[in-house]
Amino acid sequence: MGWAKIDDKLHSSPKWLGATKGARALWVSAASWCAAQENDGYVPSSALRLFSGTRREAACLVSVGLWDVDENDGWHFHDWTDYNPDAGSQKAKRKAESAGGKRGNHRRWHEKQGLYVEGCEFCEASGTRSGGRVAPESSRPGPTRPPTTTYVGTPATEGDARADEPAPSEPELNANSVLASHGLSADERRAFLADLKADPGVRSIGGLLTGLHRKGTLRARIDEWRELRDIEPAHRDPPRDRQGQILAAEMQRAQAADQANVIHLQQIEGGAR
Repeated sequence: MGWAKIDDKLHSSPKWLGATKGARALWVSAASWCAAQENDGYVPSSALRLFSGTRREAACLVSVGLWDVDENDGWHFHDWTDYNPDAGSQKAKRKAESAGGKRGNHRRWHEKQGLYVEGCEFCEASGTRSGGRVAPESSRPGPTRPPTTTYVGTPATEGDARADEPAPSEPELNANSVLASHGLSADERRAFLADLKADPGVRSIGGLLTGLHRKGTLRARIDEWRELRDIEPAHRDPPRDRQGQILAAEMQRAQAADQANVIHLQQIEGGAR
């Protein structure tokens, strides 16, 4: 987003004081538009209707020296580049900021997490996979062989989630970064992690994902989860309205109490007779 700069002495400038209120409004609106367009202060005559301006107000701005007539049927802000950056400088600044942001994201999400992402210019320019660390299988070209992982403790049985967890001494990868590298959206990541947490055999979500990732089986686990997610909803019981159940129970208790009160009053009235 660009900005149009206004001199803090504009309010007392003879040029400003000599312009009509309509011309001043046109000047401010056009300044904002020129900053957004990055056209170095050029106002084509066809743009006047955008600002509800008139040619008379534009002529007023020219007469007081705030605008200059342009040969292409329009006007130029007087000394625009003396107060505002030129379009070329703005574009160069944005390009530098974009490159800096991409480099920062690469260092945070690729280098620090040990990920190699195909298509990332910084990963590819390094010549190695983020310093030689493991790259996600979804971004590696060609067949690969998962690295060997040594586990400690009780031998795991088939189907035990802990079999996929790395040894305690091995660093865990960031769960969101790993899942994002496999193409899961933010909602899918939350749902996938929630399903993993529901498994009583999982001691550490980060450890489990790290183990699956390094063994090269995380993609299969995600595909299996997606397949089950698409099938299960048709077989699930309809969701229970817990709040509705509570309110219904309270109403039943209130009705029973009212009925008991009526019976009690009837008994009292019968005894009085």
